[in-house]
Amino acid sequence: MMTKLKFPSQELNNINIFISIQSLETYLEIIKIGIAKAKDQNEEKLKKLSSCVKNDADLHELRTEEEIFSLEYVNYYKDEAMSPQLDNLACYSIIPICYMLFETNFAEFAKIAKEHFLIDLKYGDLSGAKIERIKTYLDKFANLKVASYQSWSILKDLEIIRNCIIHNDGVVNESFKDHKKIRLFPNKYKGSFFISTPIHREQEVIVIKFSLCEEFIKNIHDFFDGLIVELGFHKEFYIGSKASQKYLDERIKAKMEYDEAVKKAKTIYNRRLGIK
Repeated sequence: MMTKLKFPSQELNNINIFISIQSLETYLEIIKIGIAKAKDQNEEKLKKLSSCVKNDADLHELRTEEEIFSLEYVNYYKDEAMSPQLDNLACYSIIPICYMLFETNFAEFAKIAKEHFLIDLKYGDLSGAKIERIKTYLDKFANLKVASYQSWSILKDLEIIRNCIIHNDGVVNESFKDHKKIRLFPNKYKGSFFISTPIHREQEVIVIKFSLCEEFIKNIHDFFDGLIVELGFHKEFYIGSKASQKYLDERIKAKMEYDEAVKKAKTIYNRRLGIK
């Protein structure tokens, strides 16, 4: 196998995983702050409505607004899930973004491995689902055992949850191929993942808390952090002009070391031949 060389992270210049993760964390915080602010505004609206009740029509409007407020900001489900509708809808949008971040960067690492280990095949030449193709590719041709990473099983759970949202509208029934696996998640992710029934519906759906999104983001970070180290790249991340300058500095340093090594080799060679 080809030796893993510790280049500066010029090879990772098109990925920018850490920046994407930071952006996603910021996006999540913005959503949480936005929901909290909207909740405060709607509470004020309810106070004004309650102070202006003069007849049955006003009372009906107030009760309708109170029910909507409760569903959106207090609880939308029938049992212990206890989650507002807006929180769960937000998580339904964040989970696919988390998975996209994982999948696209995982594919980029397969391309890096192809160049780094001089592999003739592309991961797309293998059969199977995309993530499994990349895993097999890295395992077989680059000796990267990603399935042994602690974060791998959690990211596979992310894939199942993402598929339930995208392909089955978050509904947990036999139409969803991994319905048996996903029913194990409430116990695995206690307090962050539930399967419950909305108050005005009869189908069971997945209920996700922001804490689970945060856990997935952390595991994406840990996964690629480990992959960078195992590939032999510097853990420090260089991007843009900084990456180019660092790469140039390393090449200059390598050239100087090479020239010095050649000079020493000539000295030793001439000494052996008796040449001054």
